[in-house]
Amino acid sequence: MIQHHDRLFACGLHAASLEAPFAVISGEVISRSQFFQEAQHQGPLDGSCLEVVNLQEEPYPFAVNLLGAWFMGKRVLLPPDRSPQGLEALKKVFRDRRVLIEREIQDLPIGAPLHPLDGGFILPAVDQEVLVAFTSGSTGQPNPHVKTFGMLWHSACLIDDFLGGVHGTTMVSTVPQQHMYGLELSVLLPLFCGAVLAATKPFYPADIITALDQVQRPRALVSTPLHLKILLDSGLSMPPIDFMVSATAPLDHRLAVSLEHSFKAPIYEVYGCTEAGSLAGRRPTHGSPWRWFKGVHAHRAGGEYFVEADHLPKRVPLPDDITVIDPRHFSLEGRRSDVINIAGKRHSLSGLEAHFLAIEGVNEVALWIPPEGPEGGVQRVIAFVVADDTLSNQAIIEALRGCVDPVFLPRGLYRIDRLPRNATGKIPLAALRALLDDQPTVFEGSL
Repeated sequence: MIQHHDRLFACGLHAASLEAPFAVISGEVISRSQFFQEAQHQGPLDGSCLEVVNLQEEPYPFAVNLLGAWFMGKRVLLPPDRSPQGLEALKKVFRDRRVLIEREIQDLPIGAPLHPLDGGFILPAVDQEVLVAFTSGSTGQPNPHVKTFGMLWHSACLIDDFLGGVHGTTMVSTVPQQHMYGLELSVLLPLFCGAVLAATKPFYPADIITALDQVQRPRALVSTPLHLKILLDSGLSMPPIDFMVSATAPLDHRLAVSLEHSFKAPIYEVYGCTEAGSLAGRRPTHGSPWRWFKGVHAHRAGGEYFVEADHLPKRVPLPDDITVIDPRHFSLEGRRSDVINIAGKRHSLSGLEAHFLAIEGVNEVALWIPPEGPEGGVQRVIAFVVADDTLSNQAIIEALRGCVDPVFLPRGLYRIDRLPRNATGKIPLAALRALLDDQPTVFEGSL
């Protein structure tokens, strides 16, 4: 029996009998009851801490440690940077609350819950703070966003409703659980909505196919546009799946059509942000606009859009520019931070990147404007380019001169072997700054 301070969760953790599958590990079914018992035993290794950083790479140990920390009243931090330096910086931010870095899961036997109440499991209260997620901010400095148990439950239910119900579906995800989208789809849907948690977090195409082969249908693939394109381009034969979900970046219509045609399964796209969780969805192959989830509303104030929802404690500013079609629908126009202003002229970084990629021989590019400009001068674009050896830097600049205003030509052009993408395909600001520090400047553009 699962108990809670609010009966709201009687239906959230419902239905599903405690003997229903929660996860499948190496062919062995882990029931929801067994999972809850393991989590009860898996409280933080140091009970005096107030914050826990969950660094588990595999989904099941992550979920056990997550719920174990919640059972003990701890908040779990999802670090934006898991490097030793990043974790030390996180400890300093929360120095008054004592942070525990959990890397290993305890090897404890299954048994009776440590803190039973009338033989049941006590879940956190609806308004209990259980999670802190982070955004990088314009300077790359992590900004914390606190989540309550009720916020996470409600967000999972909205996704479940959008996908038409995921009860009994195994969610194979390529996205790290430390990312809000990965957490919601691969961990919270099993926890709150009766989906089944997959044993591994595959990365390469062959690993994705193996992970799908190891679980029974219904099964779904949760991924990103970058991973899905690599999977499609691999040409490997995919096992049958029931649907795909994509997020973290807009999915190109042509890619979405190719994915559905090749994998013979519908693809759904989710829109959200770290600050508010998942907010809207669409079927990209249908050419339809984004549709806000039930109870989510957007309004414009002071030149930007905000979203409000019953489960959010306050309105949240959207990081993107949108065009409102009607109260339920909108289109995405791009990140607000994507628009740059140099010498009074405006352009989008994505638009500039498109000009680079139109040059034959340029394979990938990432553009950045460091927050600190040259002394006494204006800020200028820095370009990191992956290109064929036969294409010179001068040829790239000359090709750009025909289609780009001179103020947007890169002041520094750096040739690199690959872009420093993270597990979701994004390029952290800290990684670009590190490239700028480590790479010699091989071309200096001029006005």
